Amino acid sequence: MGDASPLPGGLYFFDFNDQVRLREVIVGAESDVYRAEVLSALGEAAEGIRIRKARLAFKTFEVVEQRRQYLWKPSRRRVGHLEPTLQALVDGALRERDSS
Repeated sequence: MGDASPLPGGLYFFDFNDQVRLREVIVGAESDVYRAEVLSALGEAAEGIRIRKARLAFKTFEVVEQRRQYLWKPSRRRVGHLEPTLQALVDGALRERDSS
């Protein structure tokens, strides 16, 4: 199947080729990545690749698929509540400048 590069911890990475291809991308429940960002990163290779968003289950301690894709929205970190984005920092600096 080609040469794999072993890493510590038993992980192996293969180059994508005609024998190994990306079939699916699962964006984690706590990830701030938007669908558009995944599509942009994949470029022309995005066709035929399933993209899913995970979420925490409501009544169990599981991670499940977010079936309502329109609910992909920024987390609190993305909008500057916990870990400010560059845009949140710029907006804050502009507000401080305008108030002084």
